[in-house]
Amino acid sequence: MHRAILSQIQRTAGPVQLMRIYSERGCAIICAFNEGEASPLWVAKIARNAEAIARLKREHQALSYLAPWAELLQLPRILVWEECSEDACLIMSGVAGQQMVLTLSRNASIKTVKHSFGPVVSWLHTFWLKVPPPPPATSVNRLADSLCRRIAAMEEWRDRMDGVIEVLARGRPCGDAPPVPVHGDFFSMNVMLSRGELHVIDWDHFTAGFPLHDLFGFIVNSQYIHARRLCAKTEAYFHVLFSQSPVSRFLRDQIRQLQVSPEIARFYFYGFLATQVLVETATPPTEWYPLLEELKRLDYPGPDPLY
Repeated sequence: MHRAILSQIQRTAGPVQLMRIYSERGCAIICAFNEGEASPLWVAKIARNAEAIARLKREHQALSYLAPWAELLQLPRILVWEECSEDACLIMSGVAGQQMVLTLSRNASIKTVKHSFGPVVSWLHTFWLKVPPPPPATSVNRLADSLCRRIAAMEEWRDRMDGVIEVLARGRPCGDAPPVPVHGDFFSMNVMLSRGELHVIDWDHFTAGFPLHDLFGFIVNSQYIHARRLCAKTEAYFHVLFSQSPVSRFLRDQIRQLQVSPEIARFYFYGFLATQVLVETATPPTEWYPLLEELKRLDYPGPDPLY
């Protein structure tokens, strides 16, 4: 057992029960519970290879930056951080609740959609309003320029995403805008729900990014069922963004309430999409191909409130 965990056990009042809930890709997660309690008292993450240490270091940096807003946003607090050349250990306060796993029928009513996504949207509004984007916070146009360069330099994506590059390079609105804080991996498995309150975990992708990024990410990455099967990636994206479904109407209403024009929403969406393709390295490129081909066939539409 890691030395930092042994020390934390000694500092914890009363007996604790340890449970290993994850061990993969050079990382292990161990939760400590008081007897009879359902929510962990603290959570330890241990990284044992260079990639895992880099991820854990990013999460430590993110939670350090977010500490002034931890109570407001119900975030984990750093209890212990130890790093050496061979491993790293981050121990955080536990959060209450259950993972907010969302599986919706494509025919779900607008009432169900609002009930499912309403708390998430409310949390995001507070996040965007209260937390300044972390450094280096430049501008969305510079973010777009960086994405274009990265895609153009990758042979496996250059031809398939040439239209996305075009939108980001030439379809941007006049002027510029500041980035916003972005969780970066904001989907239901990283959101804990307890008595109506949200607790967001796993902050290793935290960055300054495109407005609407986390809103797009949460809704398109929820699970949708059609004809007793889970929708594939292309189906889910089109169901959420380019249909007359209650989910699509809900998303467009949120965009309109944020006073984001259709042109700017289109630019932000393709910034989100390009970021997802580059960041989701665990997703085989072939899973993105049908979506990219269909968007190209339709000349790269945006989530237009009048669609």
